[in-house]
Amino acid sequence: MSGFPVFNRYIGIDYSGAKAPTSSLKGLRVYMADQKTRPTKVLPPPSPRKYWTRREVAEWLAERLRLRGIALLHWLLC
Repeated sequence: MSGFPVFNRYIGIDYSGAKAPTSSLKGLRVYMADQKTRPTKVLPPPSPRKYWTRREVAEWLAERLRLRGIALLHWLLC
C-alpha cells in the first residue's frame, strides 16, 4: 500500500466554460474509472442537447454519490 487512499471509483470532470448552469457546453466532459478499468467518457443524459450542462453534471454526480458513496473527484478547470 502506497499510503494514498484507495477509492472504488474515480470521477474526473473537465469543466471549460462559464455560461449559465443550463447551457450546453462543448468543453464540459465527465470521465469515470474504477480500480480495474481505465477512465471512460460518460455520455450526457438523453436530451435534445449534444453536450452536458453544469446542472446535469451536478445532478448526475449527486445521484452517483447517493447510490454508491464516496469517490475521488478531480475537477479540471480551464
